[in-house]
Amino acid sequence: MEVMKHMSVKVYNTLTRRKEELRPISENRLNVYVCGPTTYDYSHLGHARTNISFDMIMKYLRFRGFDVFFLMNITDIDDKIINRANETGQNWKELAHGFADKFKEDMSALHVNSMNKFQNASDSIESMIKNIQILLDKGVAYMIEGDGVYFDISEFPEYGKLSHQKLEDLRAGSRVDVNEKKKNPYDFALWKFKKPGEPSWPAPFGEGRPGWHIECSTMCNDQFGPTLDIHGGGRDLIFPHHECEIAQSESITGKKFVNYWLHTGFLNISGEKMSKSLGNFKTIRDILKTWAPEVVRLFAVSNHYRSPVDFNPESLESAKSSLERITNAYDALLEALENAGDDSSQADESMLNSIKERMEKIISAMDDDFNSPLAISEFYGFIKDLNKYLESGKNRKVLKEAKKLFDDANSFFDVLPERKDGQSDKTLESVMEILVDVREKLRAKKDFELADLIRSRLGEAGIALEDGKDGAKWKIRKY
Repeated sequence: MEVMKHMSVKVYNTLTRRKEELRPISENRLNVYVCGPTTYDYSHLGHARTNISFDMIMKYLRFRGFDVFFLMNITDIDDKIINRANETGQNWKELAHGFADKFKEDMSALHVNSMNKFQNASDSIESMIKNIQILLDKGVAYMIEGDGVYFDISEFPEYGKLSHQKLEDLRAGSRVDVNEKKKNPYDFALWKFKKPGEPSWPAPFGEGRPGWHIECSTMCNDQFGPTLDIHGGGRDLIFPHHECEIAQSESITGKKFVNYWLHTGFLNISGEKMSKSLGNFKTIRDILKTWAPEVVRLFAVSNHYRSPVDFNPESLESAKSSLERITNAYDALLEALENAGDDSSQADESMLNSIKERMEKIISAMDDDFNSPLAISEFYGFIKDLNKYLESGKNRKVLKEAKKLFDDANSFFDVLPERKDGQSDKTLESVMEILVDVREKLRAKKDFELADLIRSRLGEAGIALEDGKDGAKWKIRKY
């Protein structure tokens, strides 16, 4: 089954508000930067939604033949980190890097592993200082004594082009400071002068630490040069963060900063914005105590990355049922392949054509701004066809093509649980034969309470016991 080339991949560009054909700056190479977490606490569901979405996108682009270099920053120096460190008495760097490690663990659990590199903001301070000096020398930044260095947005007439708002209509974002000494209320900090109890670095314009926006611009420029292909993040970062990145980067280099801006939609909890004050704030670790990471991932990729999504128990239950359907079909396919004969028998051409058509529809959906809900619906259609075929069809060529579709689709959806070692362990099989036999004898004696207890305890251990007309069958649950 041939995979089509990547000539027709289209993405929705926040900057232009339209879908555009994805054309790399350099041949087949795509340089991508996505804003990572500010590591002052455990990662929350918003991080899960955004990073699963971008992970799927990067894996799909690689599947389509692009050479993707994916950089994600770790904001390890920021007001929130300093405040939390002062509250807890911890060293700011130990606190930030400790939570960065926890973030990476959470991402690994969710199969988010497409990043080529993580970059700590604190490792690029020297470059930030050089960039701030360039802005000062060009007259687009100014100093406020005893405060810091600020970017003068009046010197960048295109400020607001990403959020599509006129300057006079813009409202200050969550990280825009109110300061009467600023030339304009929306001027933003490039450098904050040293204060007691805060980390600081020496600089020609005064000892201090960087502002949030200059961190990302500098890390992008250091890694990729003046212009990169794709910059992404949550929709909440469009203003002020990404707007400020554009202003300072293009003022520094005189060149376009980013060709394609991608943003994920908001995440709500049971219809309400996630908030600690509402008591519905959920960390990734909270959720993974109840739901398998593959269920959370399937829930995320079943929604379009740009759409708002509501996280609720009903949606998770639906994702869990869908994951069961996927894994059961894959297990049945592997079993059929193991027992299939050689390739000499006549293949079912209609099934082969159906598999080819399904994969083409999956690719067509994903090529259209990564329309994963439509792609997954086609994937479910394939599973339905496959289950019907497995009732009688056992042709190895058909089964191999079906497995290729499964593996190709899972290379970017990445929802199949990792197969546990020891699934065919003879000792486990022997023990389970004994338990199944004992349970059948208990049921024959109508001791259903003890029989149900055995089934329940096996379930807690990750082994599903299913009763059928031919007796009980067991399997290791993967989620």
